[in-house]
Amino acid sequence: KVDQHAEAGADWISLCLSAGAANVREEGRPCEIMMNLDLVRAVCREAHEKGRKVAAFTDSTDGMRIALEGGADAVESGNIPDEDVRMLFRTRGAALISSLSCLLPRSVFAFRKPWQSKLEAYHFLLRRDEIIEGLHQAAFDSITLGLGSHAGAPYVPAGNMWREVDWFARCTGVTPAQALYTATLNAARILGIAGTTGSLEAGKSADILITDGNPLADLSALRDPSLVIARGVLCRQPSVRRNRRLEQKLDLALPALPQEAAAAAGSPENGSRNHAE
Repeated sequence: KVDQHAEAGADWISLCLSAGAANVREEGRPCEIMMNLDLVRAVCREAHEKGRKVAAFTDSTDGMRIALEGGADAVESGNIPDEDVRMLFRTRGAALISSLSCLLPRSVFAFRKPWQSKLEAYHFLLRRDEIIEGLHQAAFDSITLGLGSHAGAPYVPAGNMWREVDWFARCTGVTPAQALYTATLNAARILGIAGTTGSLEAGKSADILITDGNPLADLSALRDPSLVIARGVLCRQPSVRRNRRLEQKLDLALPALPQEAAAAAGSPENGSRNHAE
């Protein structure tokens, strides 16, 4: 159905190589891969012929390998990449997209929801550590990184992107500047719109967010911007409708986030393409 999505105006084609916790079959094993290499190659080939890019969701190393060998331009979520997968990322110029906003709260509250089976809960706990380690390795290995909030998923309300930036920095050990760069200019380059937005440069769209606090010191300053300019249109005192109870729950989840590896690792070395410029 690539042609249908392309005709409807889609810029990207999204593949679901594995369906997350919904299709866990056995404790401790990654989700079942639902697309083989030939199918992924066929979809990527048709999408690229129509000028579209392809993103593939998977939470296993084998899924990452299939996605990249098949020609995907980005992998969403991911896992710990082995050397072959790291090489595929680098040689193909593909990106790894973080979506911690969906993963981390569900791992923190894994066993507290009656609608979530124990098998699913265990899956979130196990995959959380693997995915964070994968992102950390990518940041240190010059693999292109981008951020996405997985908006609409459980525990991911509107206006939650600031948490993705903050949690990405906390869990991988990158600096706030590097996290902001990953969410802005690096993301724009992945999407192919860096000539239009992603940084403050002459000739680009006037897309500006102003905060009262300094996000380079504390990324939570992004939570309540005092002013937003989008494509040159000024919005004073912007506000987002928030679920206060959910926001409080997410705030309580913050101390429970796994930060030991990030604290021990420090920051990526100079030369990483994920560094702020």
